[in-house]
Formats: sequence, structure tokens, C-alpha cells
Amino acid sequence: MKSKIGILVLFLFYQFSSGQILTRIPLYGQAVNDSIKIENGIIFNINSKTGTVINSQGFFTVLAKVNDTLVFSSLAFKTKRIKLAQKDFSSSSLRVKLEILTKQLVEVVIYAKKSIHPIEAGNLQKYVDMQYFDDEKYSPKNRTMPSDGPLKTE
Repeated sequence: MKSKIGILVLFLFYQFSSGQILTRIPLYGQAVNDSIKIENGIIFNINSKTGTVINSQGFFTVLAKVNDTLVFSSLAFKTKRIKLAQKDFSSSSLRVKLEILTKQLVEVVIYAKKSIHPIEAGNLQKYVDMQYFDDEKYSPKNRTMPSDGPLKTE
């Protein structure tokens, strides 16, 4: 009985250890662009559902194998998908060129304000309340006093 349990444990150990063998190898590379340095982008391997981050010099290391699909994504660059071939693993490092993502903004025309309206010296709080929304909520209102000032006693 002890030998059967020992053989069973041996087979389970073999199964567990052989399941840990990775068929993916580390792929070293660099993400580049002609004018801007690429940093802090993300590389995601769709097949193995793993990813890594591009460092500040543009270099990365990702576990991959032939026919894996890598997705390169960064904030200022277009997303790029690459399907890996055997030639990508034969070179010392993979070099991926990303294109800059440009967005054309709509034209805006700003005109200068030509008229000047002086503010009365007496009640400036109402102008502050009109400019800043938060001040309107927090400005104290004294309801015991009339709106045109304190009562005059003679």
C-alpha cells in the first residue's frame, strides 16, 4: 500500500513539474520613433494574456513564441499589432516603429473684450459670486440685516 501511494505521489510530482515548463522564451526589443522618445508604453501578448511595460529608453522584454500576437500601445502613439515569426527570434532584438497619433483640433477665434465696466465699490461680493460658483454656496448671508446696510438709529 505504501508503494502505491509513493508511486502516485511520484506521478503527481512529475505532472506538476512538467506542467511548469514554459514554451515561451524571452524576446528582447526596442520601441522607436523618428522624433519622440517612447517611454512607459504597454506591450500585451494576446495569446498568453501577459504583458509588460516599455522602460524610459524604449526597451522591453516579453515572453513569446512563434505565431504569438503582440499589441504595442502608448499614450501618444497609434496602437500596433505584430504577429511574430521565426525571424523575429533569430535576431538579437526586435525593433518596432510606432507612429505618432495626431489629432487635428477645430479652429478657435478669440476676441478681446473692448468695453470696460467699472465695479461699484459698495457691493463686490455679488460679482465674486457670479464669477466663482463655489463662492456662491459659501458666502454668508446675514438675514438679520437689510440688504441696503445696517439700520440707522437716531
